[in-house]
Amino acid sequence: MQYSPNEVKLAVAGDGGAGKREVQEMVARLLGLESVPKPADAADALALALCHAWKARLDRAVAAGAGARGTRAPEVGTAPPGLSARIEAALARDSAAGGRAR
Repeated sequence: MQYSPNEVKLAVAGDGGAGKREVQEMVARLLGLESVPKPADAADALALALCHAWKARLDRAVAAGAGARGTRAPEVGTAPPGLSARIEAALARDSAAGGRAR
């Protein structure tokens, strides 16, 4: 699979034009890290992995017909344990804070 930089930025930071620092901070936030991953290539790799995990989950949901009101997409077997819960918690914190991460 190949993803453009804009696809990765959109998946991780919610903005295809996000800057490198914004993507690094969101990766740290989504994965519950205390600081941004170093070196920068590590943050890029993690952002790409998050993008792929979400894309795979979406593809499975579409293939399974999920998306009807009240259904959830199935878990992706290759996603790290607890990733979905960390993402949902980070998004909830962001929403409670007024969406400042974007």
